[in-house]
Amino acid sequence: MSQEFIEKIRKKLPWITRRIRIPYINFPDLKGRNFDIPTPSRNILLGVIYVFLFWLMMGGVYLLIPNSSGRLPIALGADPNTGNPMWIYPSITDAFVIESIVAGAIIFIGAIGFLLLYQSTKHIYNTRYARILITIGFILATFSFVVLQYIIIQVKVRG
Repeated sequence: MSQEFIEKIRKKLPWITRRIRIPYINFPDLKGRNFDIPTPSRNILLGVIYVFLFWLMMGGVYLLIPNSSGRLPIALGADPNTGNPMWIYPSITDAFVIESIVAGAIIFIGAIGFLLLYQSTKHIYNTRYARILITIGFILATFSFVVLQYIIIQVKVRG
């Protein structure tokens, strides 16, 4: 009961309130309290998502599926003529594991470049910082494109 209600009763029924004590219930104030379960940091979840995206970009699903002959891709091969190690598979349809990891890392660098280009649009009033982000983002995106094109040209030349 609220204090105002008790005062109204005392004014109207003074003979009851002298002998009877009206109880007052004090309910706890639960406003502003959080009852959350402790969870790991968002940075851990973000790191797991980035690792998964890197695994997808490097062709992790492709590397897990056996090819038509029934064997899984090998990490590194050797040139049959000279015996020198190769990291680029001579065919466009297949790849070594190391080739996939390198290509995934290069694609990831290009994605970071595009993220930097996007972040530069958020700093419209700090033009110096925005120009730095645009420059670094453009360099990373262009670098990854040129390197991946070079790898594809090398595969076509050898194949």
